[in-house]
Amino acid sequence: MFATIGHGALTTSQVVSKVQDLLPQAPPAGDNLPVIRKPKTPEPSKGDVRIRGVGQLMTQIAHCCQPAPFEPIAGYITQGRGVTIHRQDCTNLLALANQHSERIIEVSWGETPATYPVDIMIIAHDRSGLLRDIASILANEQVNVLGANTLTDRETSIARMGLTLEITDVLQLSRMLDKISQLRNVMEAYRKS
Repeated sequence: MFATIGHGALTTSQVVSKVQDLLPQAPPAGDNLPVIRKPKTPEPSKGDVRIRGVGQLMTQIAHCCQPAPFEPIAGYITQGRGVTIHRQDCTNLLALANQHSERIIEVSWGETPATYPVDIMIIAHDRSGLLRDIASILANEQVNVLGANTLTDRETSIARMGLTLEITDVLQLSRMLDKISQLRNVMEAYRKS
């Protein structure tokens, strides 16, 4: 059939006409009752942000500071992209507040998610087994690793590990960073923001 259509011996209108002949007849118009659908109310998703005095607005988490649930946050009204949620101590938010203070709004966390992603940076003297020791701490804390990037400067023997982790709460993050900082040869372990 496709070859015949391609050669022009059969037109698409002829195919449509034949298909319509094969389909069952539609019921009379009087039998068609209008279907009334209840409008769906959007269910709040986990990790929603509540905006004081306003209904549902489009929100997005700022990439510069990546606020985590339970951290103090503020909203910045963007042009065309809704409200961007920043940590209250974010340097970008503070700069925006100096320029456009009327766009800063009060927000709070809605229902918090079971886990959320956090970026951390570990800077350490490179040694055999360093990554294994860090992975062991993460496993003991039951932390899932979403992404990892490690780089060692051979001249200085300094290892830099950027990790994206799934954390349940800020206490778990703090506990884990303390344990990593206590490792031998770790110079710094901190949350990137």
